[in-house]
Amino acid sequence: MAAGALVLGIVALVFSLIPFLNWIAIPLAIVGIILGALGGKQLQQQGKPGGMATAGLVLSIIALVFAIIFTIACGACAACAAAPLWW
Repeated sequence: MAAGALVLGIVALVFSLIPFLNWIAIPLAIVGIILGALGGKQLQQQGKPGGMATAGLVLSIIALVFAIIFTIACGACAACAAAPLWW
């Protein structure tokens, strides 16, 4: 689960920075957060280090924040571009 969280965090972070495709990062980041939390808990119970799960969790959270901010920004920019000019 930790490796899956890390991979999803990286992929979500990449997609969150691509304009007009950043909405794809939102579900990827949410699944990455869930896998990172579950994987970290599972590794902690086994007494193993959970650095990979923590890295995946952090990357997924950062990707989710970026994706939400950039999706709102792209929506606002598109709304302004579509607005008629009143001179």
